[in-house]
This record gives sequence, C-alpha cells and structure tokens, in this order.
Amino acid sequence: MMVFSTTIKRQWSRLVAVTVAVALVMFLAVMMAPATRAMDAQPRSRPSTASNVPRFGPMADETDGKGMDDSGWTVVGRERHRPSTMDSRPFPEPGSRGLSLSGPGGDGNPINPPLLIDLSLDKQVSNMAPEVGSAIVFTMTVTNAGPDDATGVAISETLPSGYTLQSHDGGSAWDGSLWDIGDLPSGASAALHITATVNASGVYTNVAQVAAANEQDADSTPGNNDPTEDDQDSVQPTPIPVIDLELAKTVDNPAPNVGDNVTFTITVTNQGPSDATGVTVTDSLPNGYTYVSDDSGGSYDSGTGAWTIGALGAGETVILHITARVEASGNYENWAEVTAADQMDADSDPASDHTADDLNDGLADDDEDSAVVTPNPPGAIGDLVWWDKDQDGLQDAGELGIPGVVLTLTDSITLTAVTDANGLYTFTSLLSDAYTITVDAANFQPGGPLYHWLASPPNQGDDALDSDGDETAHQASVTLAYGQNNTTIDFGFYIPSSYTLTKTLNTPGIIRVGDPISFTIAITNTGASWIAQLSLSDTYDTTFLRYGGFSHFADPPSNDTIDDGQIDWTDLTAQLGDLAPG
Repeated sequence: MMVFSTTIKRQWSRLVAVTVAVALVMFLAVMMAPATRAMDAQPRSRPSTASNVPRFGPMADETDGKGMDDSGWTVVGRERHRPSTMDSRPFPEPGSRGLSLSGPGGDGNPINPPLLIDLSLDKQVSNMAPEVGSAIVFTMTVTNAGPDDATGVAISETLPSGYTLQSHDGGSAWDGSLWDIGDLPSGASAALHITATVNASGVYTNVAQVAAANEQDADSTPGNNDPTEDDQDSVQPTPIPVIDLELAKTVDNPAPNVGDNVTFTITVTNQGPSDATGVTVTDSLPNGYTYVSDDSGGSYDSGTGAWTIGALGAGETVILHITARVEASGNYENWAEVTAADQMDADSDPASDHTADDLNDGLADDDEDSAVVTPNPPGAIGDLVWWDKDQDGLQDAGELGIPGVVLTLTDSITLTAVTDANGLYTFTSLLSDAYTITVDAANFQPGGPLYHWLASPPNQGDDALDSDGDETAHQASVTLAYGQNNTTIDFGFYIPSSYTLTKTLNTPGIIRVGDPISFTIAITNTGASWIAQLSLSDTYDTTFLRYGGFSHFADPPSNDTIDDGQIDWTDLTAQLGDLAPG
C-alpha cells in the first residue's frame, strides 16, 4: 500500500493557481467536491499504474460519483478549521487540511508543495527634469507580497552613463551593479537610495529589476528583463542642459597715444557641463575708437558689434581680436558681453547687460568684461599775440595782448584759433608732428585787428617772451612731441608812429632879466594808431635860463626838477592818456 500525507496552509485562491505533485492535485480535487468533513473511496482490485493518477477534467470510465478515477485507491480527506458555518459553504475557509491517499505502490513519504513569493519593484527619481550638473536621488523599493518569506533576493541596479555616483545608503549590499537584499519576509519592503550627478550627455534611462530569488514568484521571472512584469521598473529623467560661458577682455596697450591703434582680445570659454549653441557676443566700440579690422573671418559685424559664435562645446574656447584707432576724445571704456545662447547659463543671464548684477552678489558677472584705455594727453601749441610798443621783439611789462587775431595751424591737420581778450590762443589735441602756425593775412586788411601793424623782430631772447613769427610771412614752425604742450609760440606786432611836435613861447613882449617865461610844447598824432607811450626831452641853455625859478615847474610834472639844462618826461601818456590819431 502507498500512503501520502501533507498539511498545506494556503489561501484557497492561491491553491487553485499552483500546480503541485500528484497528492496535491488529488487534494484539490477532493476540496473542490461539495464541502463534507470526510469521504471514502474503496479501491478496486486492479493494479496501480500511472494512468490511475487523479486529474481534473473529464475522467475515465471508471470514476466515482465526483468525476475521479478511483481505481486501486483509498482516499480519505480530513479538514480542520475554525468553528463556523463551514458545512453550509461551498468552499472551506483558510486553515489546516490533511490529505491521505492509499493505494498500491506508495512509499509513505510526504509531498511538500513549493514556496511562493510575489516580489514587486518600484523605482522613483527626485526630479524628472534636473539641470545638468545637479544632483538627483533614485529610490528603489522592493516589496514581498508573500505569501511566503523570500530569500536570496538580489536586485540588478547599475547607474547608466548619464549619471555619476555621489553616494548611496546601501552600504556593502550594493556594489554598483547588484543590490544584495537577501531575506525579505512576506509583507516586508526594502529600499535603496542612490544620489547621482546628472552628466551633460549619456544614457538617462535607469532600469532596475529583481535579478534573483530562491522562491518561485507568483507573477514574474527574475532577471528576464521584461518591463511588463512588476519586478522591473525604470525612470527616464529629461535633463535640462546647463552651460557656463565665461568672457574675458584685454587690450594690448592701456595707455596709447591719440591716433594709435590698439587691439582688443575677447576670449569666450564654455565651462560646461553642456555644449552651447546659438552663442552671440556683442562688442560695440564706443565713440572713443574707430574700427580698423578684426580676425573673425566675417562672424563679427563691426556695425552692430555682434560676434556670432554659434556652437561652442563644453571646454572649448574661441578668441576674437578687434583693432581700433584711438580718437582724441570720447568714451574709452569698451565692454563685451554674451548676449545670446540657447541653453541656460549656470551663473549669468545673457539677456541682461553689464549694468545688471545677475547673481546679486556685488561681483561682476563672468559672461561680460571691459577693457579701459586711458589715452596719453595730446599736445598743445600757444600762446600770445601782443602789442610790442617798444618794437624790441620782447614782451615787456605793461605791453598788452591783441584780441581777435585769427591764426591757422597746418600740416597733418588744419585748425583755426582766435586770440581772446588777452591776446592768448591755443591749439589743442595735437599729435606728435611738425606744425606751422600762421597769422592769417586777413588780419592785416582794412578792418582787421592788425591793419597798419608791423611784425616785431623774431628770436630776440628768452623763447618764452620773444616773438617767433617771421616778419614777412608772419609764420612760426614747431615740432611737437606727443603729449608736449608748447606755449612759447608768440607773435609781437607794433604800429609805426607818426606825429608832429611844436614849441611856442607863451610870454609876450620884452623879457627882462629875472622875468619868468613859459613855453608850450604841442604833440600831434598824425599816424593811424594810438600813441600809447611818448617820452619827451626839452633842453635849454643854462646861461640864460634857470628851470624852476619862482618855484614854477612843468605841467604835467617832469620826471625831474633839476636845473641841468634838460627837462625829461618818460611817458607823457601815463599822465595825459594815450594819444589818438589826429
């Protein structure tokens, strides 16, 4: 006789989904019969063969009333359950059930059904749209829905190339590709958190699946890479590209002379982590410069200042050189800045100009820079056109400037200056060169400020005080070094005087010895200009005349009152005023 026995603890719904050995199938067949506490089947006298194994479905001709071939078998079913109305239910409640099968050929060993687990895996990510270079956290949660405890559980989890590992909380259980959970009781869960940096490129789909378990899974197969099963899950973030464009600007000569060429160098580097596209830099030369050339090969527009770079890979650098001429005046602070890019910049905003602090940190943004040029001061030439009263070619105290005189500077440029109320003139912003300064001929025409005037003799002494102009051409030449201010180019002029002098005896009749006498001296200006200084000497014979008799002296007073035969006036105009023509 063959006797099999087993005790099976299962939910009814679980039992009908599992195929086990002969004894279990027989058990199911018994349990699917109408609920009774015991049933007996008497074996028939025929040998036990494989065809006598109980089965579901239509049975052989030799069956009992429940559709089972019972040839050669004695089947006794026993059931133990909680007190209830079990006898009135079509199916028994969960509990312990016993099954014994008797028949020929049995060895009496029990049959144990396989253990059953249900592992599911859920994978989440902290940010589905992370910025490149930022950190995200992947969370894998594995749950065993049972009914049995799981052992030997391992999860396949490898970061794809789109990420760089920062940290994880799996300890030694996760080696970078396999998470060894081991035992996972029924109803329990295990979680692994992996923190990773998002790379600029690579594979971003992160897949995890149950790779192994010792028990049979109810609805999935470990390691079969089937995304439809609940033991496998994946996430696919879509990273936002991030660039970091850095711009630096320098100039080859920060202290040039006016008129010199300077070269600005603009260097743009993409510090990544992503490749940049649509990059544009704007460098508009201010009015202190005039554009000369650049080496962009056509990508720089000198009119708009736009330098179209386009694509710039992470870690790549491009350089532009712009040559410009320094003007005599204007704005010399030259800014360059990134004004466009398709990707987000990590620490600046191409849409804002250099006046905005993108990070509000008080520091200059790294996508803009300036080069400041301070030109050396240019040169100047001056200085005085004056009335050389004594015609000696030197400026003397009291000799005044002549206003309204027009002078022209010529050679590399042509400039005009007019003397001010003090007779001063200046030509400014002059480069290093040789120049000629000319007192214009129009000044000597009728109505001009120098009509009837003549030039003083040049180069009579101290260069700061003498006249430098030619007496005929009224010109002076000077070579000017850059930044030199030469204020020694003077022009002296005088008006040739013309006057008459008469002397008349004022005492009529016969003059006796000891009588006072007086004379009147009359000076008439017969020239075209005023007489501003007039000296006079009057001599007499001391044999017959004595100066100052009766305490009478000259009017206006003479410079001396000594009776020495000569009466002197240094400048009659000082007392009587300048003498007008006529």
